Amino acid sequence: MFIRNPTSEYASRASNERLIFYMDAHRLVYPDDDTWEVTDYGPSFVIGALAHEFQHMIHYYQKPVTHGIWSETWLNEMASEAATDLIADKISVHGPRGVLDDPTAGEPENRRGRLPDYNAANYIQLTAWSIEDWFSHYGIVYAFGAYLARTYGGAALFGDIVQSEHTGVDAIEAALSRHGHTVSFGDVLMNWAAANLLSDNTDAPSPYQYNTGTWATSYAGGQAYRLGSINLYNYQRYDDSERGWRGGPVLFGFHQFSGDGLVSRPHSNSYTTIGQSTGTVRLRIGAESGNRITVVVKE
Repeated sequence: MFIRNPTSEYASRASNERLIFYMDAHRLVYPDDDTWEVTDYGPSFVIGALAHEFQHMIHYYQKPVTHGIWSETWLNEMASEAATDLIADKISVHGPRGVLDDPTAGEPENRRGRLPDYNAANYIQLTAWSIEDWFSHYGIVYAFGAYLARTYGGAALFGDIVQSEHTGVDAIEAALSRHGHTVSFGDVLMNWAAANLLSDNTDAPSPYQYNTGTWATSYAGGQAYRLGSINLYNYQRYDDSERGWRGGPVLFGFHQFSGDGLVSRPHSNSYTTIGQSTGTVRLRIGAESGNRITVVVKE
């Protein structure tokens, strides 16, 4: 499913010169068993993808048509994933969260949605995009967008991001400022990193709370939008080294984290575990200029 956009940099002579959707109707009508249900895999996938693509259509009008600018790909895709997330319960789909109409963080061993892909590659650069590794990039932009929406303003925040005259990080910072949040993109990236590790704790303080155990409700255009909780430890990722499924985010070994083998890209987070300890723990930690280190202590 895609949009053919006649005035974009990707336009071709095959263009229909319309903003138009092409939909795989066979997948929409194909049921899981003898009875068709909107929650069957095929219909759910197509309806969720329609929400994703509609945002791209809106984004096109708001950015190139209205402001004469093109958003960075990661921002546009993040907005589409957030749009599907925001209306998932209204259209009866699992959405990128991979949980159907449930305010809690769902059940363990979940392999649905985008978050298994995020757990497997939580260290890649958020503000980059690669068609060769699009599963990972969809995973990380959704995970970050899900945190933004649940923490800093929901539907109204994303409305301002999409309608902004900015095209990347600056679009997020301008929207945050408009909603009264005096935080930089770097601050949000750092807060999100801690929230990931604390997502199994429904009592984590704001702004480190992905998981309240209930709906996060926001309002825009006179409508209420509900977002369910997220516990990253409920999602399984495929581990190539062990040829099997493992729960939770990737945590590098401390020797990998402190050595020369781990190269962190701009606008990325890398995670390590120091281990389970009691009593007093003394650490000496250093980082090059431009990097931030956050220590999360879980009891």
